Amino acid sequence: MADIQRRDFLGMSLASVTAIGAIASLVAMKKTWDPLPSVVSAGFTTIDVANMQEGQFSTVEWRGKPVYILKRSKKEGFNEKRDFKIGESVFTTAIQICTHLGCIPTYQDEEKGFLCPCHGGRFTADGVNIA
Repeated sequence: MADIQRRDFLGMSLASVTAIGAIASLVAMKKTWDPLPSVVSAGFTTIDVANMQEGQFSTVEWRGKPVYILKRSKKEGFNEKRDFKIGESVFTTAIQICTHLGCIPTYQDEEKGFLCPCHGGRFTADGVNIA
């Protein structure tokens, strides 16, 4: 076995301690950057849309905000930016908060859109501001 000089031993010891410290720091940084489990679980919600009829409107709460789901009729088409499909059914979903004052617009079934009670703003079923 080769003789290890004191200087070489101290150098290897220092390098080992430095490497262990660097690895421990990286592990701690990764844990800090990961979202908390409570935040991750709040990011998902499950909604049963199996029994919704065409034109039916439903509201659920996600992260304390109202989110609407509207089952669209087949003649209304498909908007790639907002809609999603389950089988042949098309659904529109968005957060139901007015972009002006943060109020919660009410769905007007006869007009197929939303009306903001705070300032009378009108939105389409896709959430586009029209007045």
